[in-house]
Amino acid sequence: MSNYFGYNVILTMNITDIDDKIMAKSAAEGIEFNTLARREEASFLNDMEKLGVLPPDVMTRVSEYIPEIINFV
Repeated sequence: MSNYFGYNVILTMNITDIDDKIMAKSAAEGIEFNTLARREEASFLNDMEKLGVLPPDVMTRVSEYIPEIINFV
């Protein structure tokens, strides 16, 4: 949690770790989608750190909420 202008702020970031492109690329590489997604996520977070972007307080992944997404749709 950070304090910005007197407000407590929680930065939440959603990671799309499952979609058609990820599924196709993981199949082409012969690996599980989550293995590919975690590798790409780590690379993204590393790049953000190099740019000086503060990390999120909370990070959620689409794959962690599939039942809720199906229910919503």
